[in-house]
Amino acid sequence: MQYEGEQDIDVIGEYDKMVEVKKIESRPDGSGDTSEEQLEPVPPPEQAPEQIQKIVEKTKKVKKPEIFKKTSKLMSRSNLEKSKKLERLPEIEPSDGFTGRRPNVDPYKVGERVELSISYFNVSAGTLVLETLPFVEVNGQKAYHFVLRLKSSKMFSMVYSVDDWAETFLDYNEMLPHTFQLHVKETKQLKEVRTFFDRSKNKGHYWERKVSEDDGEKKIKKVWDIPDYAQNT
Repeated sequence: MQYEGEQDIDVIGEYDKMVEVKKIESRPDGSGDTSEEQLEPVPPPEQAPEQIQKIVEKTKKVKKPEIFKKTSKLMSRSNLEKSKKLERLPEIEPSDGFTGRRPNVDPYKVGERVELSISYFNVSAGTLVLETLPFVEVNGQKAYHFVLRLKSSKMFSMVYSVDDWAETFLDYNEMLPHTFQLHVKETKQLKEVRTFFDRSKNKGHYWERKVSEDDGEKKIKKVWDIPDYAQNT
């Protein structure tokens, strides 16, 4: 079914003014993110064992970052900003395997895709797909781009149609979410949700527009305080 205003329900002006998302340009050879450090290729042992030895020697010379010792003293925001560059904060989270808040081994890889089949009373209802898309910049900061899609099957759509998707941008260095978006297009409702986590002011912003068969159109806006290192459930 069609609702009045369906064409512009996804327009939430305040969010668009606060959040700027840009694609990160690919390398000249088209191999991906230019901000990723180029790794020196390792040749097969039978071809160039002396090159492998040189690479091994280089890795031995790399200094490991010093980690601040944990302290029970309260720190000012300025000192906290300095310390978080080396130690993973908050202190409840262990620092092993991290340089600051950045994992030493990247937990996500662009192109990863997980697809799940959904059934309802043993009837195929649709699919749920989770993907890691290419890196982007959110307000000038490099970020992961995750997308979740939920779509009903052609047969199940005759009962209830679902074509929903959500996305979030996770800061590459701090591992903290910048935003969350939800786009709902179903038989009985249309809904758009935007959330922005303003770390500079520790404020969360939430906008929602919903058009339903029963309640008509509703708009919700919320602003609240968020603690340091707050995550997006």
